[in-house]
Amino acid sequence: MDMKTPTESLACKVALALTSSITIFVASVGWANDAPNRTWKFNDYTITVERTSGGGIFDQDLLTIRRSGKLIHAEIAQHVEFISPAAGESQLPELESITSPTPRDIVIESYSGGAHCCFSIEVATLADQFDLSAPLVLRDVSAALIKLPQGEVYGFRSADQSYAYRWTGFAESPSPEIVLRYDQKRGFTVAIDLMRKPKLPREPLQTTAQKMRDDTETWKNAGDSPPADYLRAVMGLVYAGDEDGARQFAFAAWPDWKPGLEKFVSDLYGCALPSGPWWAAIAELNGIKPYVKSEQCRS
Repeated sequence: MDMKTPTESLACKVALALTSSITIFVASVGWANDAPNRTWKFNDYTITVERTSGGGIFDQDLLTIRRSGKLIHAEIAQHVEFISPAAGESQLPELESITSPTPRDIVIESYSGGAHCCFSIEVATLADQFDLSAPLVLRDVSAALIKLPQGEVYGFRSADQSYAYRWTGFAESPSPEIVLRYDQKRGFTVAIDLMRKPKLPREPLQTTAQKMRDDTETWKNAGDSPPADYLRAVMGLVYAGDEDGARQFAFAAWPDWKPGLEKFVSDLYGCALPSGPWWAAIAELNGIKPYVKSEQCRS
């Protein structure tokens, strides 16, 4: 299953365009078909998800991990699932190669409930030494497993939801893609080398910007906000490592009659970007030093 993200329009996709199987060595595997209890075993590890009944929206999942019968981890969420590369969310864990080419990891996804929030993931390593990552909160999206170069281990594809509701409504907000690696020493980190894309030649960039600038109806329909395609194109360039192109596009695509350009640019570079959880990596991706947000930023 693909990660959950707001739908992008064709115009946005055009603007941004310009801009194996694993051997499972499981001793025994089995989910009880008669939920609420699901139990899975691997060597001396036992993982159980128990659905507790609180009545309707108050139902919760209790996840426990035991080793040789001893409880080593427990957590509660409205829903607990497991992420696999083939099908996204899955009711049963699958051993993955994340911390090592040897499949020994499972990816736990917790969902808190609500209209579209919130997801978090954890990597549990079921090796001689048990290890569990700190939860990575992804807000309104989940994550998908992707094979990293050389195809030995998996990383994660997700989206940065830091900009939801900032300039416009949720569905129109930009959610630029992020690619992450995980290891036990550094935790989750941005795969800068995999996010960097060739810079768009400036002539087609200006042509695309002019087309967006001339789309008067779209700008008027956006009201006091920038159009969704504009926001996604600007942020897509930043998250592809072309901050200079993003800045050029931001100015070139904004029509003269529409107020708010200077306010938007000031907020984007002075507040929004340096407030994001991945800012240090995004700055490095664009070849600039990370800086602190402006004192004029709203809280």
